[in-house]
Amino acid sequence: AVEDPFGDDDGAGILCRMRALEPRNMFVAVGVPFPEGASVALDAEAGQLVCRNTSENLDLIQIYVESMWERVPSRIQLRAEIYSLPKPLALDLLIEADRETALGDRLRGLARDGTAELVDVLSIATLDGEIAVASSGSELDYVSSYVVQDGKDTAVMNSIFLGSRMEVRAEIEEHGAGLLVDVALEKTFGEPDAAESVVLGPITGKELPVMQVLVDQASIRTKARLLGGETRLLGTLSAAGGDSESSCLVLLKASLKKLGR
Repeated sequence: AVEDPFGDDDGAGILCRMRALEPRNMFVAVGVPFPEGASVALDAEAGQLVCRNTSENLDLIQIYVESMWERVPSRIQLRAEIYSLPKPLALDLLIEADRETALGDRLRGLARDGTAELVDVLSIATLDGEIAVASSGSELDYVSSYVVQDGKDTAVMNSIFLGSRMEVRAEIEEHGAGLLVDVALEKTFGEPDAAESVVLGPITGKELPVMQVLVDQASIRTKARLLGGETRLLGTLSAAGGDSESSCLVLLKASLKKLGR
């Protein structure tokens, strides 16, 4: 049996290794004949493999190149856009969403004329089946209490994220045209409500500063199926207080691209 020089490759390094090897030697190693006058060359800049051979051998080369390409993993790109707009308009768009084929274009147009505002964009590039996170914002660290450690009053630190954050796990469907996406997205509204106070240190009995922090945060947790290049309405986000005149619509766009392209 002829040994496949790429047989144990997971696909991620195929293109680089193909450029590094002499293409003729690579194909000869897997049993493709090169009679007199036959040739093969790789044009790396153009991304083309130029072959001269018999029709039967050209078919073998095509089959082998396609089999290598199938092992190259696809990079999954996801982009979430969060738009803030008046609640009545958001409700109208939600009603239309099932039949609106260009909701993304509609919202971008509303943002251009000032009716809506693009408040956040979260972009992720990941691989099939992996968990990835994107965020826009910052962590607020604060002291919430004190405990005894090494005979001392020791501060207990807490942290709250302020902003927008998305965690996704995407799987490429068997036929390769679409994605199954499990997504969790959260967004903070307004400024944190921070209250300072003091507690007595468990060792010294002295007054020590602590803080209590409350945030208004909304989240979406859902699963969706998207085709490559498709934009879908993921859901809505609203401040918990209920007195805000605006609401947020979240769009998710997916694309698939082979590594190395």
